Amino acid sequence: YDSRNNCNAIIETGSNTLILGCKNTVIPEGIKVIGDYAYHYCKNLASITLPESVTSIGKCAFRYCMSLTFIDLPKDITLIDECAFEGCWSLQSVTLPKSLVELGESAFAETKLESVTIPANVKIIHKNPFPSSLTSIIVDSKNPYFDSRDNCNGIMDKMTNTLVLGCAKTVIPQSTVAIGDYAFSECDALRGINIPPNVKTIGYNAFCSCDELQKIEIPEGVTELKSYAFAWCNHLTTVILP
Repeated sequence: YDSRNNCNAIIETGSNTLILGCKNTVIPEGIKVIGDYAYHYCKNLASITLPESVTSIGKCAFRYCMSLTFIDLPKDITLIDECAFEGCWSLQSVTLPKSLVELGESAFAETKLESVTIPANVKIIHKNPFPSSLTSIIVDSKNPYFDSRDNCNGIMDKMTNTLVLGCAKTVIPQSTVAIGDYAFSECDALRGINIPPNVKTIGYNAFCSCDELQKIEIPEGVTELKSYAFAWCNHLTTVILP
């Protein structure tokens, strides 16, 4: 281990991974990975500069850094792992780098993000990467795996025509044949949604914990309603089944 350049951190020398930082850390150039839990619960961390050498942000790396208001993600990052920025309650915006390939589960959950653009190289999106405050989702038109067709405010899997992620402002496209697992899970602001007639499957936990959802009509074409699809929708009073 080392703390090169008086950086106020612990670095694993061989892998150039920052494994422990604090609010006074200055991350040295040459660091490739922000390690798992490196800044976990660093409540007084208001901002941090990541050097351009960083390519990966580990699991829970900045989780519950409640004072973090801004993060500039380097241009060569390929992985933002699960819960990396979960609980950063003061974080209101982020620009995902064009290099990003994988976005982990709950990566930006419990933040104040309202809009996000999915870059062209993203090919893996795990469940619930963004907060319920999200109202705008755009996929770069050059992405070969996903799209946001018809200005739907959601993420569609191009190959399967599955809606993999929605938000309170999503309009499900008519071409959708499946609503994916966790697609609207914990979307607190969702009060109602129209499910188009081509949908055949509503996934596991698809609308789980949509606390303000009051009414849902299942179209005639749906043949599979997976477990917990509408579990813990505490204000759901009307369900119209085919």
